[in-house]
Amino acid sequence: RVLRLLEKSRILRFTEESVELAHDSLAALIDQQRSDAQRRLNELHNRLKNNYREYLDNKEFLTRRQLTVLEEYLPLLQPKLDQLVLDFIAASYADAEAREYDELKKAKVQEAKEKQLRENAETALAQLEQTLFVIRERNLETFRMLVDPGIRLIGTLDYAEALQKLGTAAAVEVEAEVKRVALNSLLCELLFFFAEGGRRPELAREAAGHLLRLGQSQGLSGMLDRCIQEEWFTRKQFASLLAALPHYELLKSRYYPVMLDVPVGGDGVFEMGTGPDEWGHRSDETLHKVKLLPYQMAMTPVTFYQFALFSEAAGRRLSSRTPYWGRFGDHPLVNVNWYEAVEYANWLNEQLNLPPCYEIKKERGSDPNNESQLDYLKWKVTWKPDTRGYRLPTEAEWNWRHGVGWGLPGIFLRAVTTWASWHGIGQTQVMNSCREIGTQTVFWRTTGELIRWVIKRQMGLGCMI
Repeated sequence: RVLRLLEKSRILRFTEESVELAHDSLAALIDQQRSDAQRRLNELHNRLKNNYREYLDNKEFLTRRQLTVLEEYLPLLQPKLDQLVLDFIAASYADAEAREYDELKKAKVQEAKEKQLRENAETALAQLEQTLFVIRERNLETFRMLVDPGIRLIGTLDYAEALQKLGTAAAVEVEAEVKRVALNSLLCELLFFFAEGGRRPELAREAAGHLLRLGQSQGLSGMLDRCIQEEWFTRKQFASLLAALPHYELLKSRYYPVMLDVPVGGDGVFEMGTGPDEWGHRSDETLHKVKLLPYQMAMTPVTFYQFALFSEAAGRRLSSRTPYWGRFGDHPLVNVNWYEAVEYANWLNEQLNLPPCYEIKKERGSDPNNESQLDYLKWKVTWKPDTRGYRLPTEAEWNWRHGVGWGLPGIFLRAVTTWASWHGIGQTQVMNSCREIGTQTVFWRTTGELIRWVIKRQMGLGCMI
């Protein structure tokens, strides 16, 4: 009965003569009796035989990873392996070591290459930094070689050449802050000069472009860009932009006169002239009383800076005004005639929205009352004494400011109405300040004797004093 159940389960087959046990069933029963280690050993044994067959086909040895797995079981496997398989395992070890050696050798070569590359890169970087340093130093030297002449050209009133130099400097590759510090105020001055002059607005826009590229505040950048895009060409258009410049007040005081009150005393009356017995008395001079109303005079004589702006607006050259020692913007103006003085005063009034103080008829010989042998123009110039604006001082105003009544003989007042026609002793000097004596403002004294233009009392003509 049991045999029949086993036969029905296909575990065995029997006849009257024999009993046959199924192979699969037998294998399973046998396998159940084996340990995990034995099964692992058999698995590796079969895998090794397969690896050897693959080696015979493609000559591929065992990898270091496969050999590591085998190492634990190899002593147990050796009795079951034939010599060919053992030789295959030994050759695999040799191949793995050879490969590892080659890899190590390659790694060392690669490491050496990388080290050399790093050293080359460091050397190249150092050389590049040195080259960049040299370039920066050369650029800085080039920059200074352009900026310094630009500063001198502004000082000598060669504004167009200065703009060319400074524009070239603005394109040189130097640190932005270095460039901004060196150029900002200079370009502001050129923008101010050409915009206020009004004759060459394209140069004002060029200066604005350089300023814009230097980097400005948002508000100022917007106005600079607008003036360029809209191609501003009138002084009125530039007005708001100039007022926004960081150096606007300084530029106004440089190119326009700074006016100061001249104290005239309690009733404004003083004695003018000299008596017959006084030193320096002239035959046509009498001692008489004069009453002055309050008035103002400029803190300095008209400077080359100030007259340069007028010349720019009028399209006149300054070369004929240049004395033998050279022209400098902050020196008093020389080599001008009386007509140019009144022309400047009228222009100044126009610039500052004031009525002109003179009517000028620019026709040679138009003034029949002018009998001067030294005046070849003899234009008709009529002073409007009731007009409030910039003009030349009267003889009385000049004498009062000369020190009469102030108790300060020899102190020269600087004024917008002070003009130099010729310099007799030495050279001019910088006109840049005034000083205080007690509570009175005293204007800068001029070295040497400059011939000055005034309005001659009663005649309304120019004379030299």
